[in-house]
Amino acid sequence: MGCCSSNMEFVPLPEPPRPVIRSTIKALTRKNSLYAVRLTSITEKYQIIRALGSDSIGTLFHAREMLSGVIRTVREINKFTSTKGVEVFQEYNILRELDHPNIIKIFEAFETPKNFYIVFENVTGGTLLEKSKKLGFEGEFSKYAHELFSALNYMHKQGVIHCNLCPEYIVLSTDDDNAVLKIIGFTLAQKISDKKPIEINKIRIEFASPEVFNNEFTTKSDIWSAGVVLYNILTTRYPFPKGSIEMTIDSISKCQVDYNNSGFASISLQAKNLIKSILVLDPNQRPSCEQLLENPWFYESKQTIPITYNLAKKISMFNIKTTIARCLLSYITSKLSTSKKDFTIINYFKSLDLNNDGKVSKDEILNVFSQVGLNVENEIDFIMENLDYDSSGFIDYTELILALTNWPQELKQKNMVKVFTSNEGLISIDYLKEIVSHIKESEWAKFRQETRAENELITIKNLKEYLKESINI
Repeated sequence: MGCCSSNMEFVPLPEPPRPVIRSTIKALTRKNSLYAVRLTSITEKYQIIRALGSDSIGTLFHAREMLSGVIRTVREINKFTSTKGVEVFQEYNILRELDHPNIIKIFEAFETPKNFYIVFENVTGGTLLEKSKKLGFEGEFSKYAHELFSALNYMHKQGVIHCNLCPEYIVLSTDDDNAVLKIIGFTLAQKISDKKPIEINKIRIEFASPEVFNNEFTTKSDIWSAGVVLYNILTTRYPFPKGSIEMTIDSISKCQVDYNNSGFASISLQAKNLIKSILVLDPNQRPSCEQLLENPWFYESKQTIPITYNLAKKISMFNIKTTIARCLLSYITSKLSTSKKDFTIINYFKSLDLNNDGKVSKDEILNVFSQVGLNVENEIDFIMENLDYDSSGFIDYTELILALTNWPQELKQKNMVKVFTSNEGLISIDYLKEIVSHIKESEWAKFRQETRAENELITIKNLKEYLKESINI
């Protein structure tokens, strides 16, 4: 966050709409545009492992990044046959602004003469609907439902509406007990400040809210969809009668929810009341995500890994001495990020995020730290300054990752060569400037001195030592 490449060019989206990508390392926030590294072939950066499937937008692949060996999911979009340019740039631009552990992460984009490629984090746990068939009781499922509403709460506070929330877009990071929920499928997502009509034929009708059929939608429309998902998974049924599309739309528009089947009768009273509070015709009468997260049904879901005194002390003391070091360390965490590795940090983040808004405030730090016997009232401004790199007034998930990463472990030689492109152990400073932007030349001059650069090249060993010495743990 805040470490964008400086050599970017803006290219407007042409008509007919196709995604436009131009060369750079990291994205800027510009409307109707995409940015990417220009390659001759995707195989310069990634080894394609297998195809996952195709849709109207393009083809999804599992791919291994050549340098780091980390598995990612890559979407390939043909420049000349795809007509889904608007959806592509919309998903890309929205996801690069979201930073939450329960929302799919986007890493980078590439352009070749024939295709565009967008790189996402790899999720392997299948859909929540598939997982629910293996869960033993409601309490296990409520954990994932809590993560779903936490992610929606964050999205809505960032001014984003998903617009097409349904079971296939609610997936799990891994197939083990440490899996965390991820919302995907943002091709129809919209900014509240820039809403456009929804094309009904592009959404899952069964999960759409009544107002959507009148070309009206708000954050409460997402909440309705989440309520239908809960009903569907808990009861193994749909809340509206099966039949033609017209019949389904009519039932939804009249809010004719089936509460009299055996599936609904079998769930707990708390779950019934939760669903009934959501599936209300008037959007204004539906609870917000913040209100829903206080529902007693989520009690077991709020159990997280507690913040200890030593961990609180580590966070309070953490400091990165230079902007260059901070941006390079952020780059390392993004390149080596995997779902399994992030699991513990995600739970620590949830322990600090007391109001489930997807970010950590000054008051939340004071509250949680005081509970473990650490009074940081005099140091809180120092802590926030050290961790809140984008000066938003809050600590975001990615910002907390920097403080909680085990840097002595991450900054080993074997990891450095997985992250940074080198030639015979030497790294070009021009290459590092592509990764780190908006840095004064005076800072680069000091960097050259501290890393003992020669002929604009530094050794991996010297870069590693520089980064270690830049961190105050």
